[in-house]
Amino acid sequence: MNSTISWIALEAEAAGLRAFGVDATGQIRARWQAPMAEAPARLADWRGGPGQGVLPVVAAGLNHPASRALPCPPLPQAPDLPRPDAAGVIHLPGLVQANPPLTLPAAAAARIGGVLAAAPGFDGVICLPGPRCIWAQISAGEVVSAVATADATLATAFGLTPPAPDDPDFLTALSDSLSRPERMLRHLGAPEASAATQTGSLIGAALAATRPWWLGQPVRVLGRGDWPGLYAAALAAQGVAAVAGDGDAALVAGLARLLPGAGA
Repeated sequence: MNSTISWIALEAEAAGLRAFGVDATGQIRARWQAPMAEAPARLADWRGGPGQGVLPVVAAGLNHPASRALPCPPLPQAPDLPRPDAAGVIHLPGLVQANPPLTLPAAAAARIGGVLAAAPGFDGVICLPGPRCIWAQISAGEVVSAVATADATLATAFGLTPPAPDDPDFLTALSDSLSRPERMLRHLGAPEASAATQTGSLIGAALAATRPWWLGQPVRVLGRGDWPGLYAAALAAQGVAAVAGDGDAALVAGLARLLPGAGA
């Protein structure tokens, strides 16, 4: 166990469990990812035991407490903060929207909460590229509405990786599909189309589908790797004030608000 770690943040995904060892200042000091079958042993070793001082754990998606209905703040507020379970783990609930029906996973709620912890007055849209790309409208500290698109799932299915944001093929296909979303299928179905063309077409169609959420709004894009920067560049090409950020840092910042004494 790393002696600089004060608590542990967890995110459950289809591929297994992601763990982050966080110090007292909120900085990520260590991390690992493991299949769910291997995760309990790794977590127990990292967390410590009798005589060592068991580290607090806050989890997103490890179990599924009842979702909270929109509109609402992304994180529970006192006196409704979740209590540790029998194993001492605090579980963050997800969010649910009645119309159109949509469930936002706990990790999405944590990332949105992390943004608002750093910028409480933010009003605009938070975009979370992932297995589903989630667009959440934020106003007065609450998630007001949300929509999800399948662009990230399709990108994975087609084996696409983020091109350079200034790639001419990307920008041309982005503009083409934004104005004519039906052309996405033409680009994806063309073996001769470059990966940049296919990616631009996919993101262009997604922006067309979500236009009411981002048009005229400041947007924060949070994720992993080069995808947040690519979405931010695509939005900036439409005149949107878009900023890319670290999805893991936002996740940890949001989960930190559930620690005892954090004042979430």
